[in-house]
Amino acid sequence: HTFEITALSTIYGATMFLMSFALLSIINSIIGKSAMNNYLPVLCSALSGIVGYATLIQAELLEAKTVASLLPLFVISGAATAGLTTDDPYWYNNNFSQLGDRTTFAASMFNATLVLSGICIIITSYFAVTEFVATQREILQHNNEERTRHFKTRTTIMATLLILGGIAFIGIGTFRYTPHPFLHDLCARGVTGLICTMLVCLPWLAPRLSRTFYVASDLAVVLTAWAGNQWMHGHNTLTNVEALSCLLFLGWIIVFSRQVAAMQTDRLQSKINQAIIANSSAGN
Repeated sequence: HTFEITALSTIYGATMFLMSFALLSIINSIIGKSAMNNYLPVLCSALSGIVGYATLIQAELLEAKTVASLLPLFVISGAATAGLTTDDPYWYNNNFSQLGDRTTFAASMFNATLVLSGICIIITSYFAVTEFVATQREILQHNNEERTRHFKTRTTIMATLLILGGIAFIGIGTFRYTPHPFLHDLCARGVTGLICTMLVCLPWLAPRLSRTFYVASDLAVVLTAWAGNQWMHGHNTLTNVEALSCLLFLGWIIVFSRQVAAMQTDRLQSKINQAIIANSSAGN
């Protein structure tokens, strides 16, 4: 499990760094740089202690569900920090691409946030597909009628859409708009198409998830389409549309990872119950 541990630890560490940096940036803007310098050692020590304690508590829970839950905090912290430290105060009048379309520290942090978010999405898809395969294998072992037909095709398509979505996020952060307009637009528009396709086709791709989750996924697509229509008619800014769609997708990732975690819990509990029954029968 070296890959899993390394990947999850990287995302967790980056999240803690961005949250701490965002907090220090807010405090700096409130009390001023001169006063901030006096309290900086104390604040850094306090944050180090808090993060160390939180890491100790969360170490045993460091799984895909935990990282997916941290993803919104990670993205919001990275975007907020970049927005607070950028030298372009009017970036929000256009879109988020303008925030990252520079070589400053703020732009680099925003782009790095997108890259790590894409990696986090790929990690989540890896754990989800692994659990789908484990569940299907256990069902086949018991010759259950509830097995998913065309399982390999469905799982492959879903994994491909999720991984390509993560790669698109990485591409948005890697290729800035000014030097690479075509690649940047390709990734930005591609991630929208990939995610919407996956959400609409989710009942077929992952039939073992709850129906409520399917409805919520369709509702997210409808809300994003409505916001995009408002922007096209001049009633909204592209920044707001991007922020709404990003928050909806981050929320979807959290619920999706929890649905997969619930499947894993049910599968493990079923194996425990079977072992208890087998031991009881052997004892009798």
